[in-house]
Amino acid sequence: MINSKLILEEAKRIVNSVDVIVRLCSSTTNGFSFKVLKTVDSKTSKYIGEISKDHKSDECTCSSFMFGNNENYKKTNPLPFQCKHVIKAHSIMEGFW
Repeated sequence: MINSKLILEEAKRIVNSVDVIVRLCSSTTNGFSFKVLKTVDSKTSKYIGEISKDHKSDECTCSSFMFGNNENYKKTNPLPFQCKHVIKAHSIMEGFW
């Protein structure tokens, strides 16, 4: 059961995902890999991750994903934690799956 605190936190991450610079890199066996860039012209990536259509293989190297996807979260949620980077990558792929 999702409580109101989790709903507010997810809404905040959705709003924050608008400012994130994500570039899809390549297809993988589960979906697509992505890079999070510091600036639009940046050659180096800040974080890397992967998304899948069913959200089961979503991953990100950011600290928010690592701490958010803890054992308590896994016990009550069937899908991995959605950080703002994963949310942005899924929004880019929306309509293409």
